[in-house]
Amino acid sequence: MKKIVLCIFAVIIAFSLNCYASAPPNSNSNQGAVSRGQPFLGWNKLDLRAKKVYNKNQASEDWVELTIKVHDTLTPRQIKSMNKSGFQYAAIMNRIITGKIKIVRIPELADLDFVEYVEAGAPLSPKKEK
Repeated sequence: MKKIVLCIFAVIIAFSLNCYASAPPNSNSNQGAVSRGQPFLGWNKLDLRAKKVYNKNQASEDWVELTIKVHDTLTPRQIKSMNKSGFQYAAIMNRIITGKIKIVRIPELADLDFVEYVEAGAPLSPKKEK
């Protein structure tokens, strides 16, 4: 009975080591090539609404309002990088930034390494007919 348990245990360990060895390194990393279904590296930083806006209007020069969360308080260099990507900020509150950007330039902003999350603004009330 002990031999059978020992053999089963050995097979499980061997199988686990084989699976571990064949796993891709840093499989949850955001670096490297773009995965299938992801148009750009920062795609996973976008919320569902931002992804829909981008997918519908990828080449659009229309503006979209965004709320952005960054990893730490922004430095002047990081603010400059955001401005270079076309983002015009309205307010900076610690790690949360609000502002607007042209839809076509969302990838430039989302690909910045210090950007943690990008959320598209939603209308708070329906548009009134004129």
